[in-house]
Amino acid sequence: MPAAHTVSVDSLAPDQYGIDIAVKVVHPIVSIELNDNGNKIHVYEHLVGDLTGCIILKSQQGIFF
Repeated sequence: MPAAHTVSVDSLAPDQYGIDIAVKVVHPIVSIELNDNGNKIHVYEHLVGDLTGCIILKSQQGIFF
């Protein structure tokens, strides 16, 4: 497996996946618990960023510090 290459926020493209990015959480935006046919799904949005910019990160898992 090749070594991971960390990218910065300003180099991201829409729908990009399979990347490594190091960001800091600037502000938690929302945390929602949904019920999908008996399965609980947690959805989170956080404003995150690095020295080059900020993005809204959406996930179905918690961000652990």
